[in-house]
Amino acid sequence: MVLSHRVARLLLATLAGALAAAGATGLGCSGREGRVDIPRPDPPTLATIPPEAGDEAASGGPETPKGELAITPMASPPPPERIPKLSFVAPKPNEAVPVEKADAFEVRLDIKDWFIEPGDHVHLVLDNKPYKALEDPKATIKLGDVFPAEPLAEGSHVLTAFPARATHLTIKPERARSARPGTAADAGPFAVVSFWIGKAAKTPAWKAGDPMLVYSRPKGTYNGADADDLLLDFYLANVDLGEGRSSIRATVSAPGREPMQLTINRWTPFKIQNLPSGSTKVLLELCDKDGKALLGTFSRVEREISVNRDAK
Repeated sequence: MVLSHRVARLLLATLAGALAAAGATGLGCSGREGRVDIPRPDPPTLATIPPEAGDEAASGGPETPKGELAITPMASPPPPERIPKLSFVAPKPNEAVPVEKADAFEVRLDIKDWFIEPGDHVHLVLDNKPYKALEDPKATIKLGDVFPAEPLAEGSHVLTAFPARATHLTIKPERARSARPGTAADAGPFAVVSFWIGKAAKTPAWKAGDPMLVYSRPKGTYNGADADDLLLDFYLANVDLGEGRSSIRATVSAPGREPMQLTINRWTPFKIQNLPSGSTKVLLELCDKDGKALLGTFSRVEREISVNRDAK
């Protein structure tokens, strides 16, 4: 009988300890303020990066498994102490450049508060074609050399320019860190001019106030480990990104893979990770508030880039 009482007391003590532990665990989960911990939702997926996610979401998010193809947001670096200012000196707005002088016509930019750090340069873009990098703030460039892969045709043309760091990450206007990036007229770091080759007509390819999406990166050929992380970056004017407003649809079509699609509603850079060897197409489309793609040279642009994993 004595042994039975001891066993009973031992069992009771064990049970009491278990109940106390359970109560302590419940207190630890609820906390002193009576809150209950709820499992955190998964980070933003590739479907949409919401504007309210901010730079915290851009710097975090799911970690990409090694070797897996992905598009992930990057943290926007802090702006420079002074926001650069760019404007075109030549050509002038709506200037008509004679056809016979177009190739040799000198493009001139007025650039202030830039070329401060090593590697600073300007992306000069003709008609949303691949950019020409300008590394000297005082240099001029012939119009025929901006994109020499194609002859200059008669008609309406548009030049744009914006500053970039040594990493090719573009310097965006300060307001781009919010959901509303502003317009071409007050963007600061962005310069745009519409002009003609040959006789001017009534309908230009772009006019002030029109939405504009300018492609920047990726560009060209990437060898070996350089293809692990490719910068995906672009420039905007007269576009109001955000939920219920405009968005950008990015589609990456890599060889042997299903196309990856991303809806962007915040102006921030991204990186394309782990592209395989071969040719990859990157398509950017400016969409309205209903997700419908807009038409036009400055609303839709596609680039083909090349990756050679075996090259050094």
